[in-house]
Amino acid sequence: MTLARVAGAAESAALDAAAIAAGTPARKLMRRAGASAAARIVHHYADAAKHGVAVYAGAGNNGGDAWIVARDLARRGIPVRVTEAAPPSTEDAIAAREEAVHDMRVDAPHGDEGVIVDGLLGTGTRGVARGAIAAAIAEIADLRGAGAAVVALDVPSGLDATSGAA
Repeated sequence: MTLARVAGAAESAALDAAAIAAGTPARKLMRRAGASAAARIVHHYADAAKHGVAVYAGAGNNGGDAWIVARDLARRGIPVRVTEAAPPSTEDAIAAREEAVHDMRVDAPHGDEGVIVDGLLGTGTRGVARGAIAAAIAEIADLRGAGAAVVALDVPSGLDATSGAA
């Protein structure tokens, strides 16, 4: 068995900062992350994705990644529904949402999608989720319990990227 190396929150932020300092715009990193995640979903969950994908987007750049995933899946003809648990709050996340809304409807998922994308909270999250984000995390857990595959972008929402505490 091969073990994967996992970067903590600080290392992830440092890697992003180094890529940006080397000349890769942050928005390009977001597009790469979202496109790669969409490709992996299609590769690993093709049968489940035929039933649709429910994407949960948060306010930060992880939510921006989620919008890019949604756009790329919709462009591939996969039925996509986005639940925006919080409106985008960063320039890059706002741009990602604007690019994506032209390719899909934004409404609550039906609950029968085969794949759920968790783009609520990223590696920089601290503390306990509250409000609409906590409610969305609970919905994701319910959908997983009903048999949907859950794909988390960066880290599952509610998990501390450094300590591993839930």
